[in-house]
Amino acid sequence: MDISEDNIIGKISPLIGFSGETKYTIGEIKLPVYVEGLNSMQKFCVVDVLLGCNIILGRPWIHEMRAVPSTYHQCVKIPTPWRVVTVKEEQDVKEVNLIPEDPNIKVLLGAKISKELEVKFTDFLKKRMKTFAWKQEDMIGISKDVITHKLGIDKSFKPIQQKRRKFTPKRNAIIQEDVERLLKAKMIKEVKFPEWLANVVVMQKKNGKWRVCVDFTDLNKACPKSISSASHRCNGRCYFWT
Repeated sequence: MDISEDNIIGKISPLIGFSGETKYTIGEIKLPVYVEGLNSMQKFCVVDVLLGCNIILGRPWIHEMRAVPSTYHQCVKIPTPWRVVTVKEEQDVKEVNLIPEDPNIKVLLGAKISKELEVKFTDFLKKRMKTFAWKQEDMIGISKDVITHKLGIDKSFKPIQQKRRKFTPKRNAIIQEDVERLLKAKMIKEVKFPEWLANVVVMQKKNGKWRVCVDFTDLNKACPKSISSASHRCNGRCYFWT
């Protein structure tokens, strides 16, 4: 980012990630943040890690700017003296088919990369086609001898069976199609008389397609939050990666 390390103030503090891993900062730095005509100085923690982005803006910046972030819409709305500004991430990518006769085997590449680099990428991926799972049937799963995931449910909570919700014929067809697809791919299996029973939720994605989810609200309440996750959420600093 062409920023001299001389501007970093040496102050070491631990950061705890969701996995429980502890990473120590190498210092702090103040940098100007310019967004749609508004400029402010923000303090960042500097961490020496390899990441896909250079800067993450945290809650202090959001509060100071009186911004309203939306994960669902992938945007941030900021009030300014002249209007409410919407800052939205624009993904400038394009689809590239690795096998022309199979439209499902495709990747997303940056739209602005050179043709030479695009050819190198596609040739590299074509030589390693079997490395990736192009459809759900390709995901063979992990043996139970390697690892088994179990929910840490608090025994003091009583299992809840949600009352069955009714859907329109259109949404019922969407749910049935998704269930049959997952059964065929052996991603799910049928169980009878479960202690916990949760309804499905059908949501429309930005591209117009539908996503079938499960309402795990009751189950989430019965699962205690991990200490590492809580520590990460409560840390309201901004992080700056070198």
